[in-house]
Amino acid sequence: MSDLIHWEGDDFNYDEPEPHDSLNRRSANRTRNAWRRAVAVSRKGHIWIDSSELHNILRTTKENANHLVVTTKEKHKLRAEGKEYISGTRFIQVIDKRIQNASKARKGKYMEYSESIYREIRDSSDVNEIRIMWQEKIDSIINRLKSTRKKKYNLKRDELTGERLSEDHFSHIRGKEVYRDIADKYWNGLVVNRETHNEITREGCIDEEDLLDLCDKKGWKMGWYDEFDTKLEDFYS
Repeated sequence: MSDLIHWEGDDFNYDEPEPHDSLNRRSANRTRNAWRRAVAVSRKGHIWIDSSELHNILRTTKENANHLVVTTKEKHKLRAEGKEYISGTRFIQVIDKRIQNASKARKGKYMEYSESIYREIRDSSDVNEIRIMWQEKIDSIINRLKSTRKKKYNLKRDELTGERLSEDHFSHIRGKEVYRDIADKYWNGLVVNRETHNEITREGCIDEEDLLDLCDKKGWKMGWYDEFDTKLEDFYS
C-alpha cells in the first residue's frame, strides 16, 4: 500500500528508552535498529511492523518468528511493497505473553525494552499527529453522512418508521465510537427522525442485533438489514 509511511532520517522522533543495565549493549542496539528498519505507519496512524525483522525485535529464531506470522489472523496482516507486515495490536499481544512467560529474567528485560520502544513510537507526537489528522478527516465525513445517504437514496421518509422526515438525523447502525473503522460509511446508518434517533439512543443500541431487536419491539421496518449485512461482509472480506 502506498499510504505507508516508513522511517526515514528523522521521521517519528520519540524519546528513545534506555535498555536495562543488565542487557548487552550491542544486543540492545540490534533491537533498536531493527525497529528503525521495521516500523511503518498507516495514514490512520496505526503501527505496522515488517515481519522480516520480527526475529530481531523479539530476539527469537527466524523459524519462531515465521510461525508467529503464519498463525496471525489476516485482519492483523498487511501485504505491501513486496513485504508482509503485522499490526502493532498483534505485536503487543505477543510480546505481553512473552514478558509474562519469560524463562529467564534477562530475556524478559529484552522483551520489556522492545515493548518500550514500540510504545514510545506509537505515542510519539509525530505519529499522534497522523492519528489526529485522520480522525479529523473521518469526523468531517461523518458530518456529511446524512446528506450523502439522503441524496443517494432520495430519502423522504424515516427509514425505520416510514414517517415523513422532519428534524432528521443519521443514526449509526454500528456505533461510531465502538466501530470506528466503519464510522464514516453511509451504509452503516439510517436517516431517521429525531424521536426515532432518541429512542435508539435510549435503548442503548450499539450494533445491528440491538437495532433489529428494537425494530421487532416497535414494529419498525427491517428491510435495511440485508443491504447492511452485504456491505459489511464486502468491507471485511
